[in-house]
Amino acid sequence: MQGNIYQAARKMAGITQEKAAEALNIHVNTLSGWENGQGEPDKLMIGNMITVYNTPQLAMQYVFFSPLMEYVPKCEVKDLPLAFVNFLNHYKQLGKVIDEALNIISDGVIDKHEEEVWHEIEELLKKLSDSGYEVIFAKK
Repeated sequence: MQGNIYQAARKMAGITQEKAAEALNIHVNTLSGWENGQGEPDKLMIGNMITVYNTPQLAMQYVFFSPLMEYVPKCEVKDLPLAFVNFLNHYKQLGKVIDEALNIISDGVIDKHEEEVWHEIEELLKKLSDSGYEVIFAKK
């Protein structure tokens, strides 16, 4: 796990190590160790950090650096305006192929000659989903 995600979350909140350790009810050396990659907090403590620091991005970053990432939508922490513009661009791209998607799935079967186009539609859906999470976890 990347120890610096804990430090970045704390600094984003504008809290000193001492105040954070006190709020988390842990010794400052423990927090310092996690921030320097020496050990990891457990999931309950990560939840406490998210609450104390008011940084939901930490949850996303924690999962991003875990083996579970391959099952989670890809998401970068961006500024809200950039994240929202990115989402709208993907939404517009998907809007251009909705009629085609409806034609492909209307019979309940994706025929061989439709597979390539359907794969492109799936990729657009993934991009829309990913960019939606970027809006949710954006820096506000």
